[in-house]
Amino acid sequence: GLIAQRFPKVKSQDGMDSLFLGLNSLNMLNTKYFIYNAEAAPIINRHALGSAWLVSKYKLVENADQEIAAVKLIDPSKEVVVNKKFQEQFSSVTLTNDSNARISLTAYSPNKMTYHYQGNGNQLAVFSAIYYPKGWNAYIGGKIVSHFQANYVLRSMLLPKGSYDIT
Repeated sequence: GLIAQRFPKVKSQDGMDSLFLGLNSLNMLNTKYFIYNAEAAPIINRHALGSAWLVSKYKLVENADQEIAAVKLIDPSKEVVVNKKFQEQFSSVTLTNDSNARISLTAYSPNKMTYHYQGNGNQLAVFSAIYYPKGWNAYIGGKIVSHFQANYVLRSMLLPKGSYDIT
């Protein structure tokens, strides 16, 4: 709908970047390419956030409706929206401002993903993966760790300082 209506009006990559900048849901789901015309090359979305990324702040909301509404208003590359039902995971944690902290996907299969994290303090990671409360677990060093729902549909977790793999 809306995207298809806007494509014909865009005349440059800068214009395309402006279009994609406000498409938070697609960027969070790591939508890297759009095919608008089967006769042309795919259009590149430079705002796709990747398989996982670190954010510097979070916004707590009361319920799912507020969560959906708030996701439209944030910059998802810097902030995440979390339902208050997961608030206990944040109560004793202070996020660290570490511009050198990194997270990247290192292995992928339909039932297992592995990421490598390196950082000098507590960080908040968002994963471009749908949150399922049953059947999916997160592990650091073989030990199960908490993860939670964020931005209404995605997985997120707090990461302590160090260099390690997350499975």
